Amino acid sequence: MTLRKLSDEEKQEINNLDLTHEDMYKMLKAQPDIEIKNITIEALYKGDDLLAVTPQFDDISNLEAVSILLNVLVADARQSTDIESFIKTIISMWGTYDETEGNL
Repeated sequence: MTLRKLSDEEKQEINNLDLTHEDMYKMLKAQPDIEIKNITIEALYKGDDLLAVTPQFDDISNLEAVSILLNVLVADARQSTDIESFIKTIISMWGTYDETEGNL
């Protein structure tokens, strides 16, 4: 995955578009040079308690999967919460993960 900075002109063109996130996704997906890779996420619950989450993927690297999942997380967070709540959630999740791994 390669990221590059957008030019001011490209940023303005994006700002002028009146499309939802879903519309933009569908438009990109329809392009002939776009490759689709699937990631399945397994979440293990006991009652209402989330115990573990594991992405399942075959044709991408761990780093690429993490990048994709972080993009999904950030996109969702931007639509549904304020930055302070988002940061607190991430810190809480990181602490829970460290406890599970025994890194206190």
